Amino acid sequence: MNNEGVNIRAIVFDYGNVISMFDWGLFRNKLLKKTSKKPWEIQRAFDQSKELLKKHELGLISSDEFFDEMHTRLSLKMTRIEFFDAWEQIFTPIPQTRALIKRLKGHYKIGLISNTCESHYESEICPSDVFNLFDSVSLSFEVHALKPSAVMYQDALNKLSLPSSECVYIDDIENFVEAASEMGFYGVHYKDPQSLERSLDELSIQY
Repeated sequence: MNNEGVNIRAIVFDYGNVISMFDWGLFRNKLLKKTSKKPWEIQRAFDQSKELLKKHELGLISSDEFFDEMHTRLSLKMTRIEFFDAWEQIFTPIPQTRALIKRLKGHYKIGLISNTCESHYESEICPSDVFNLFDSVSLSFEVHALKPSAVMYQDALNKLSLPSSECVYIDDIENFVEAASEMGFYGVHYKDPQSLERSLDELSIQY
């Protein structure tokens, strides 16, 4: 890769499966214990609730509305507190990425762009050990847009006060990386911590 003339000033991260892994199966398995529905019925209800989740991540419905609808669809026998306790415990930190962010902070602005809902932001993202290192935070439920919409990436650029040509964007979903690249970011498709560092090395990133 020819990096002549590259002037990177910010590294922007996705959250899920980059900073923390997440597993929807953990949530589904907890719900199975709180309903009389069979596993295949739960899975079908999950599949049919993708549009509901999308509205939640867009900030079009509140956490209470999301719970009420899921409670009805799945015939759940659990309280709101029990539901969100299960909903919020799907994440596992990725220590290598978090350590990398801490090393990068002294050299670059750090940003976050995440398709997420208010409850996951409050329970997982905000309390994370790297949250205070972010110079910009772009969240779908606040921006009312979802990646790969250009609105999400532009929100981050506005908050960073930088052109896309001076920013790296890292995501585990390839078409989200491609969308950022089309806007001028240096896109990095996240696969694992080791390949991420190799990709940053190719861009002559300091850390």
